Amino acid sequence: MYRVSSSMGQSNFDYHNRAHESQKHKIDGQIQSQRGIARLRDNPVNAAHSVRYQSKNVRLERYQQNVDNAVNRLAIAESSVSEATSILQRIREIAVQGANGTYDQNDLRYMAIEVNEYLEELGNIANAKGGDGLALFSGTRTDVDAFRLVRGSVVGADEQMITGAMYTGNVDRRESAYADNASMTTQFTGNSLFWAENQRIWGASDVAQFVVQQDSSIHIDGVEIPLQAGDGVHALIHKINQADISVRASLDPVENNLVLETTQPHQLWLVDGENSTTLEELGLIVSGQEASTPNNYHPFARVSGGSMFDAVIELRDALLVGDSNRIGGAALGGIDRALDNVNLARAQMGAKHNRLESVGDRLSKDSLTYIQWDDQVRGLDLASALIEQKMLDSAMTASYASMAKVMQPSLMDFLK
Repeated sequence: MYRVSSSMGQSNFDYHNRAHESQKHKIDGQIQSQRGIARLRDNPVNAAHSVRYQSKNVRLERYQQNVDNAVNRLAIAESSVSEATSILQRIREIAVQGANGTYDQNDLRYMAIEVNEYLEELGNIANAKGGDGLALFSGTRTDVDAFRLVRGSVVGADEQMITGAMYTGNVDRRESAYADNASMTTQFTGNSLFWAENQRIWGASDVAQFVVQQDSSIHIDGVEIPLQAGDGVHALIHKINQADISVRASLDPVENNLVLETTQPHQLWLVDGENSTTLEELGLIVSGQEASTPNNYHPFARVSGGSMFDAVIELRDALLVGDSNRIGGAALGGIDRALDNVNLARAQMGAKHNRLESVGDRLSKDSLTYIQWDDQVRGLDLASALIEQKMLDSAMTASYASMAKVMQPSLMDFLK
């Protein structure tokens, strides 16, 4: 029940007028911002959808940046590998020429000088850096060169030349996330990319009676292989062969040595796990030299299978001394294998590059879709908002006019 008084009409007018002004202010703000939701309480359901869409779009933008960075690094790496391919092809031509036996010692020496220059350039390519100054082919140790080039005296040469190349990176590879719970390896390590032959290592110990003393693990090519106390050499070989690595293990039937051989050209990376001396006991590595991995092989272990640098060095040295048999034999065969491995890596890089570009296009389309969905739930129906604004203007104008007629002052108002 309302109490009838002279101020009741004025109070009702003020109340409804403030409500209309508040609603009009809200409509004016929506029209100005072109958004139908200024605060969460305006439309909680649509606001919740909008938050999810915006969060998803932020993740898509981050993934797009990851893809762009990976594409750029792959493009630089692919360019470097392409140059290495061209150099190896020219070196192969020189090897074929030098092996036909029609050139004299001076001619072969000139060829050796040219090959040595190409060897120097291959060293620069292997230690290439991206636009950010980080090494491309040293795994995640991007602050160091992938290879340390060793120089020394060479028979038939008047100056010191490259006599070896030691990989100083690691086997960890950078992953580029391009979706929720999805990533891609976009890095190629130098000890696989610039390798020529399958590597084989014979342990220095007789392991016929070998038994693992405690639960432990070993790491081969960066993959952990768990071992259990009581495992014998045959159990160990089985676990290595079942692991997801390009390595096969076997037992030498004559000397009972453990033999590890890669199934794809690369340098073996061997590290004992924490509190483990398994690889040391097998005569494969020397303890306390983990920092020098992969150059921590046991001094009495036999190792075969060299890198691309070893093949080019072999050719250069054979040319310097005029050994046609070496030129057309081991040297040419090593160059061919190095060229095959580099071409394989180049094909893999191209495939990854194309895949990432396809992923980038999809991410761009998905991002646009989520932006459109967000606009739909947060957007403003401008026509409806303008109509409502005009209706409120008309209602307020009529309200003021009506109130002016109803609340006309009288003589009694001045006698109070």
